[in-house]
Amino acid sequence: IACFAAPGSADVSADEGWVINRLDLQYTVRSNGAVEALESIDVDFRDLSRHGIFRDITRLQQFDDTHNREYGIDLIAVVDGRDRRQDVDVLEEGANRRFKIGSASRTISGLQSYRIGYLLTGVLNAFPDHDEFFWNATGIWPVAIDHAVVRVRVPQAGVTRVECFQGFQGSTERCDSHMTGDEATFAATRALSAGEQLTIVTSIRKGVVSEPKPVLARRARDPLHYFERTPLWGNVSIAGAGLAIA
Repeated sequence: IACFAAPGSADVSADEGWVINRLDLQYTVRSNGAVEALESIDVDFRDLSRHGIFRDITRLQQFDDTHNREYGIDLIAVVDGRDRRQDVDVLEEGANRRFKIGSASRTISGLQSYRIGYLLTGVLNAFPDHDEFFWNATGIWPVAIDHAVVRVRVPQAGVTRVECFQGFQGSTERCDSHMTGDEATFAATRALSAGEQLTIVTSIRKGVVSEPKPVLARRARDPLHYFERTPLWGNVSIAGAGLAIA
């Protein structure tokens, strides 16, 4: 297992000059297999003028030669650090669902905070002896991330194993991972450079959640250039999230 990139991720060939001070991600796995996500993103745009951010989350990924795997992504709300609602448009950008956050008529700079809530479905993977949440949690950003923390909560004290990897695509560099019966915690051991990511693995005891089944759709006859197959245990795809500045 190693870090994987999300298909359709932002181009991170150059750092855009702002920084993510802290990325705190919480995933709550429900007994029906859905995963509720709450992201706290604290950024510093410094003296740059920006309208906001894009939050891109993979919604389609190649599963095999004839099918794509679909992930449900339903936005709940976006607020700032003071719990004030933020303008957001929900778009489809290739293989991604995009949350375009910010006002087109107003620019901002300096310290900003975003709190994004959404529901994921169809993201868990099934194995004979366990189920699994295997996810590119941070996504791929065009800027550095000073601190990244991820928490995964599972019902019925169902966590059985955890793993975590940090770095560029294909990295096997370990990050911190700890577990109790009902929660897995992951943290980067250093600042992540632009383009680096955090990939997490949480194994779940069989029977704790409804048997995961991938949602498949037959691929169009013409190849879709923004899909890529990811090497995974068995014949299962993972997905993640990429972000870019609006």
